[in-house]
Amino acid sequence: MKSVLFVRQPIFDAEQRVYAYELVYHVAREHDEDRLITMEGLQELLRHFSAGRSSSENVFINVSWPFLHNELRNATCPDLFSLEVQGGLSQDNNEAGLLRQWKQKGFIIALDDFAEVDTSLLAVVDVVKIDIMTYDGDLEELVRMLRKYDVKLLAVEVETYGQFELCKRLGFDFFQGYFFHQPSLLVDNEAIEGNKGRLLQLMNQVMKAELPTDLERDISHDLSLSYKLLCYINSASIGLRRKVDSIAHALTLLGLDNIRTFITRLLMMELSDQKPEELLACAFVRGRFLELLAIGSKEEQHANDYFVLGMFSLLDVMLDMPLERALAPASLPVLVKDGLFRENSVPAMRLELIRALEKADWSTISALAEASTLKGVEIASLYRKAAEWADEQISFLNSL
Repeated sequence: MKSVLFVRQPIFDAEQRVYAYELVYHVAREHDEDRLITMEGLQELLRHFSAGRSSSENVFINVSWPFLHNELRNATCPDLFSLEVQGGLSQDNNEAGLLRQWKQKGFIIALDDFAEVDTSLLAVVDVVKIDIMTYDGDLEELVRMLRKYDVKLLAVEVETYGQFELCKRLGFDFFQGYFFHQPSLLVDNEAIEGNKGRLLQLMNQVMKAELPTDLERDISHDLSLSYKLLCYINSASIGLRRKVDSIAHALTLLGLDNIRTFITRLLMMELSDQKPEELLACAFVRGRFLELLAIGSKEEQHANDYFVLGMFSLLDVMLDMPLERALAPASLPVLVKDGLFRENSVPAMRLELIRALEKADWSTISALAEASTLKGVEIASLYRKAAEWADEQISFLNSL
């Protein structure tokens, strides 16, 4: 597992709720591939993914036909576990029979890269994945044909809200792609609705503060924020022996960097309240990954700024307005500005690294990792830690 880099990609239902995650993995050393693709290896991958998670989304993992033949004897099905198999095969009853045996063990079967010659498998599989960007036929006709079978339809490579709405109208059940990273409607005006404007002003105060006490008045006057801050300082993750019931005391104990990161998380959560929760999870992963990357690069003094960079990189999507407009009033650290607006700067390259990770762009990841003097195993560890942390934080914030 040390030579394996994996990322998770969300699969949404029609309400933009996460139905499942696909675990996309990459073997760093070619000679390790045969050792990895075993039932034991995939279950270890699943254990890494599940660390820190409290939710119960389905998990999709792509496997080969040789894997299905070789590992059937060893197969035990975890809960909510789906195997993706490649389409495009000749019609062969042995393949359908093999899939039936896996289904009898409790696995959900998804057919990837559907092609017309796959029809013999449609009576067996549970989910059919269709790449809407590469399919060159009549998509509406294809959906109509597939609806004759007892299968769910998953649209892949959905990159815009327009494509998402089209696929919903055509009758797809699930959607995979990064449409949710796009603003649903960009507006070019200076007005931000009242509550969001107030939150951005508070965020600006947090960025400008030189001492924890500079924030006492603003936080004390916000009942909800005060309550959540006290819940945080008294939580098990902080581990204080005595209860803290004073905002001033809480601010002093946390210190300015911890205050900034915590309040940034709270504010981003409120700003994203009309968006899929996965968008906030993605912002958390970005922020934590860049923070850990800075620490791993011996740049601890910049870790907080890198965290803010990752979080703010999706602010345009949360507010549905251009990033320059959303951040115009903010007093941002130079590092954050460079990462967001100055291409080829070191912060921008690191932000591009986590974006490449999200899309499993292995060649870009490799190039950027080398530029960051990090090897694949370190990248894998940082990503996993960031994802675990994001899950824990969202669970905690939802409990407040």
